[in-house]
Amino acid sequence: MAIKSELLEQLIAIRREHNEFMKLADIAIVDAGEGTARLEFTAAPKHINPQGVVQGGVMMTAVDAAMATALAYLNDKIATIDMNYHFLGAVHEGEHVVCEARVIKPGRRIIVTEGTLKVGEKLVGNATASFMTSGVPMIEEDA
Repeated sequence: MAIKSELLEQLIAIRREHNEFMKLADIAIVDAGEGTARLEFTAAPKHINPQGVVQGGVMMTAVDAAMATALAYLNDKIATIDMNYHFLGAVHEGEHVVCEARVIKPGRRIIVTEGTLKVGEKLVGNATASFMTSGVPMIEEDA
């Protein structure tokens, strides 16, 4: 599904500017296209749990956001309906985490995505998620 680049840019801007939780967690959208996305964050004290590593919920939030951002090209108010996350390594304060996501199974109503989290070349997490489309556009397009 081809989307006008201007519309895709607007949809990504909405995700950057109006996702207060991502802003609070300092998770940034670095790149996004039709079915792909890259988000990054640097582990800060606010991300660290009592065991001295990044809280699991931060990792899951980052990859969920990456997978949802990979679907921005749909111009649809999507919802995560299922997510499976595997913790594969710990992330420590100061480490830079890169989350990459892509669509692996497009569908009319249900879309399946996958995402990875890496610190350098080290894979620290991966996930798959299913999203449901609502049929409600994020931005009304001119006819």
